[in-house]
Amino acid sequence: MKKTVLLYILLALLFGFFVGLSVPFSYSLCTKGCPTPLLQICEHGFWDWTLRVLQVIGPIAAVIVALFKEDWVAYWYKPSLHIETSMDDLGEQLVRDGENDVASTYTAMLRYSNIGKATANNMSIFVERVIYRQSSDSLTSEDLLGEPFALLLDKGNDSINLPRYGEKSVVWLSLQKVKTPSAPKGKPIVPSLYLFIGRSFQIPPKYSSGIFDVTFKVACDNQKPQLRTVRLQWDGMWRSRKQELFNGFAYKWLEN
Repeated sequence: MKKTVLLYILLALLFGFFVGLSVPFSYSLCTKGCPTPLLQICEHGFWDWTLRVLQVIGPIAAVIVALFKEDWVAYWYKPSLHIETSMDDLGEQLVRDGENDVASTYTAMLRYSNIGKATANNMSIFVERVIYRQSSDSLTSEDLLGEPFALLLDKGNDSINLPRYGEKSVVWLSLQKVKTPSAPKGKPIVPSLYLFIGRSFQIPPKYSSGIFDVTFKVACDNQKPQLRTVRLQWDGMWRSRKQELFNGFAYKWLEN
């Protein structure tokens, strides 16, 4: 606020200087005897007038630049963060089952990049909410997340410095099929299905199917945090290959 007031004062002084040099007093309401202007362009010439103007503008411009340099640099040279994921980012980990290769784990990657003009210092991606609904027609919803947590980015850190035009990725979702080591005699082994958001938050088994709205918060120094939500829909059924999984498993971004 103080810088803004000072800027207006300097601009007003500069404007007054131009008026004092350029507008003859005889054009004003002064009566006979008013002093002549300090600088008369027609007498002293254009270059003399320009030199005097520069002599005044120089110090004032230097003060303005000194006051607002950091603000201008922060405005024009700042990071711009972007996150993206799509079904193309879903990968499968295959294991051998008899004569066939089948998936044991599916993982979805979240790509994050800095498309701005400066390094994104202390960048972090938080999972803010995980809202569950049983179906699209459900009138009630439930927040499954107790408190926000950070995704582990590069080398297990929850924050990094992402350079200009830098791009990385992190696992934001995994779906795993784990067989129990043993089963009651005469009964088949029933595999357990685990759905994780990030690397640590497990969706409780009773919410094995339905709609999950996962909200991410992306933040770094000198930038307003942004929120984006991806909607995951799963029917709770396991499929042994990715193309088959797409029959009952999908996610997409929601409009902000």
